[in-house]
Amino acid sequence: MTAIKNNNTIIIRNIERQSEDVFFNKIIIAFENNRNILIKNKIMGPSENVVIAKCNGDEFNLIYDIDYGIYPIECTANNVDYVFDIVNNAIND
Repeated sequence: MTAIKNNNTIIIRNIERQSEDVFFNKIIIAFENNRNILIKNKIMGPSENVVIAKCNGDEFNLIYDIDYGIYPIECTANNVDYVFDIVNNAIND
């Protein structure tokens, strides 16, 4: 599992075909343990889990779909580097 940054988008590549729900939960824990990230809402549904968060004043979403995996995380120029570092560290931990 690797994370790459493409402009203001963080893409999580799963070329090893590992279970993505484990990595989704690791990322949530990393967000919860970071004082610069505010989790505004968590929606844990039957087919999708959505975390709405805020970093450096800008909102972003972390979405896991049981059929399609973790969606790319759309950030702003203001928070993409910070969020990328957290995501990358969480999936490589």
